[in-house]
Amino acid sequence: MAARGLGCPPAEVTAEKLLDWLGRQQHLSPEGRHSYRSTLAGFLSWAYRYGRIPVYLGDALPRVRVPEAPPRPANDDAWQTALEKADRRTKLMLRLAAEAGLRHAEIAQVHSSHLDTASGQLLVHGKGGKQRVVPISDHLAYLVRECGDGWVFSNGFGGHLSAGHVGRLIAGVLPGDLAAHTLRHRYATRAYRGSHNLRAVQKLLGHSSVLSTERYTMVADDEVRAAAAHA
Repeated sequence: MAARGLGCPPAEVTAEKLLDWLGRQQHLSPEGRHSYRSTLAGFLSWAYRYGRIPVYLGDALPRVRVPEAPPRPANDDAWQTALEKADRRTKLMLRLAAEAGLRHAEIAQVHSSHLDTASGQLLVHGKGGKQRVVPISDHLAYLVRECGDGWVFSNGFGGHLSAGHVGRLIAGVLPGDLAAHTLRHRYATRAYRGSHNLRAVQKLLGHSSVLSTERYTMVADDEVRAAAAHA
């Protein structure tokens, strides 16, 4: 689309032409403009590196600010619907997401050796090779132990299911367009509501920044009113 809109070969593109074209894309959502900007910057970087354009123009592209999406925790009705619809294996995936806050990639990698029965804790292998320990209920620990030794969600070939497959199984039983991550939002929201300790919730979720955790926790209207009353 950018190539058609600019109407010239890459070597003839100027900063002014880029800014004029981007300025005419206000009909797109912020996410759409951000995607175009990122794609253009990547192309311009490649073209300059390999001598296809004489000057690097990526710095001329203005940043596109994308509003942060509000937390979207699955509500009680969605949770109950999913549990009723799920088979035994998918139900355990649901519980690990909603009752332990695991990402679907982390659910896929749960192994029997990760469960410490004595302490009631689960060792979670998270993003970037990071690990964290999450306390889980006795019932959830029992369900994990029931799966036997090895990968809890085996693929039948000696490994575990892919993160994408786990995500599709969870989304398949959630109503509407809800995805697996809404159960993680549910966990974060309920954990914060019960503790009012954002740092503790950050540790449970495995976030490197508390700012990320804030995007997961929805504050209910009655909590806002209670805060105002205390003030």
